[in-house]
Amino acid sequence: MQKSKSENSFNLHDYCEVSQIYFKWYGGFFTRVLRSIDFFFAQNQETKSLLESIGVGSIEISGDARFDKVLQHKNRSTSTDSILTQFTSEGPILIAGSSWEAEEKVVKKFLESNANTKVIIAPHNINSSNIERIQSLLDCPTIRYTKYKEYQGNRVLILDTIGHLTSAYQYADYALVGGGFSGSLHNILEAAAYGLPVFFGPHHLKFPEAKSFIDGGIGFVIENAEQLSEKIKALGNQNELKQKIEAFMQSQAGATDKIVGHSFIAKYTILHELKMRLNQYFNFWNTSYSHVFMMLGLSLHSVSQNRYHMDETLK
Repeated sequence: MQKSKSENSFNLHDYCEVSQIYFKWYGGFFTRVLRSIDFFFAQNQETKSLLESIGVGSIEISGDARFDKVLQHKNRSTSTDSILTQFTSEGPILIAGSSWEAEEKVVKKFLESNANTKVIIAPHNINSSNIERIQSLLDCPTIRYTKYKEYQGNRVLILDTIGHLTSAYQYADYALVGGGFSGSLHNILEAAAYGLPVFFGPHHLKFPEAKSFIDGGIGFVIENAEQLSEKIKALGNQNELKQKIEAFMQSQAGATDKIVGHSFIAKYTILHELKMRLNQYFNFWNTSYSHVFMMLGLSLHSVSQNRYHMDETLK
């Protein structure tokens, strides 16, 4: 499909890798699709270089806007959870976020060799049969969050809830994030936003943030419970590490402002909103031309205001 010359298109904080079809000898059709896009915001230099290698122009490195999202959530999360506060009053605490069976098997072995550590498990699948499977697998005192009344010596708390994990990270000391044993690594940024060192399985190559965590000494690959125990013990001063992780996260922030503040986005947004408003006035209200131009002055003011709130839309 050919794009009209009056149309503008852009791609937000894209990430590319050489294995994708755009960069193969047989990917000509898909390469042409990329070339039809007017502007790219790339996550990193590697992506920019790959796009340039196939003739894509108009690229700017913006970084990864997901860093902004998790830091914003952390700053907005001011409430406390009485259950998590009570369960984590004595530690240390390991949290297994978005866990699958592979991570849960690691947790089982980890608990056997770390008698003083308690674990919060937030499984990817929270249906009742899966929770029962986890409880049977662990074979130690466990309690579901929805059935928690008071602490009775349970070593494992299972979050059988939705939307609870992100804020739960603040109650832990270390995070084991699910999906790294299957190649579908879940969000490691959420844990790091709270200064937690992050552990994950070996299949993470499709996730550039995992590489940056490893290179920065704040993310660690593990293949079994023994490696998890060894690498936790080797972490050193917990407070210094937390400060290092938080500093790294802050250093990666700002992609949203770069995207929102870019002249291409500003131009695109204003033209798009004016077009939509004019269509609304002509097609739905059937008003006179004089009324349209009177309202256009109000529309320009509204567009200038909306321009500064694009960060919420971009997420």
